[in-house]
Amino acid sequence: MIPLTSTALAHAMLTAAARSSDVALSYLSLDYEEGPLGLLERLRFMSKQYAHTGTLPRWNDLYDCLLQRLQHISEDTSPHAVRKHLNNSLHHWVSNLTRYEDMSLTALSSMLTNNYSYWIIDRMSPLWPAQLRDLYLNTEDSCPPLCLWGVGDPQVLTSCDEPYGIIGSRSVNSYGRQVAFECAKDAALHGHLVISGGALGGDAAAHWGALAALDITDTPGKTVSIMAGGLKHIGPAQNNTLFQRITDSGGAIISEMTPDTIPDSYRFHDRNRLIAAYSSTLIISQAQLKSGAMNTAKWSAQMNRLIYAAPGNINTPYNAGCNNLIHEGKANILPSCTNLDSITGHHEVHDAPMSQAQESQDNKKGNEEMSEDTEVLPAESNLKLYSKKNAEESASPTFSPSSPSSTDSALELLF
Repeated sequence: MIPLTSTALAHAMLTAAARSSDVALSYLSLDYEEGPLGLLERLRFMSKQYAHTGTLPRWNDLYDCLLQRLQHISEDTSPHAVRKHLNNSLHHWVSNLTRYEDMSLTALSSMLTNNYSYWIIDRMSPLWPAQLRDLYLNTEDSCPPLCLWGVGDPQVLTSCDEPYGIIGSRSVNSYGRQVAFECAKDAALHGHLVISGGALGGDAAAHWGALAALDITDTPGKTVSIMAGGLKHIGPAQNNTLFQRITDSGGAIISEMTPDTIPDSYRFHDRNRLIAAYSSTLIISQAQLKSGAMNTAKWSAQMNRLIYAAPGNINTPYNAGCNNLIHEGKANILPSCTNLDSITGHHEVHDAPMSQAQESQDNKKGNEEMSEDTEVLPAESNLKLYSKKNAEESASPTFSPSSPSSTDSALELLF
């Protein structure tokens, strides 16, 4: 289990406050002078005041911070609209935080990691998928996750520079399943990471295809499944065997939401933006005109990803989405399920993730080197002194999720 950093824990609490992807909170976590730790401390203070008085204390500092960012993006930004939106958001955030007011920090960390069975990373982690930043750059009204929860091997998240997203509608027929399976197997055989959503139909076929590469080579690319809800609601249940195989084979299952988040229907569209952002190339095996796969294609187009769609029989609704994407020039035609790299122009072979034995040896070496010159924060250190710049330029203070009894002093530094 990787260590849980203080900034990742702060971002997890901010996610608990928002309960969904939130552009305003994301910008504040980037720009607030005292960084995500200071922002969380600020909101917790406001939450306590709100719980006792029913009103918000002054928040001009948050307003000025958000307004500056939004006006930098667009000179037409209305200060009045920003103030109104932030006022509504703050009531929502601090109201959600009141439920955690009486919990100790150790209890909070245990809750957010499901008793330390999940890992949490944020953008300051070297394991953070850098592609997600494109949700800031190339989309409207969207943002990257504040953090990611996961089970499985976190190292796999950055194991490939050019992941393939391979998806299909839940209602795919045997043709759509075969296309997803064969494309994913070919991608994994050439060392690529395969991203999909874990749903029935095309997504499941893609994950199984990536896993099938294990029967052919010892060093295939792995697969990552992105959930719409929290990790306590990994599903659908019909794919439980698949999910177990993903984690057992060195892949990962991730979510941007707190573990208890129910996968309501709108969250699947939010999840689709992550599949699109994470993937350098999106392959759609089969899709109807109105489907989650088509929504993912829309996100991919906004972020200038390569999109390939498998053509199909024009007389059946199963293929209408893919055929329409090709007809409108929004997707390239997928001519084959093999030799994908020659079709897409990607590098033919990527280094597969290191073996567990090699990883263990490297970690041991790294720990030995770290023990010689690691700086230990004194107990009276105040993490409020960690500005956003310091937090990004230096490693965040960490504690081991596997040792909850030893976390009290480190956690107390958060607030």
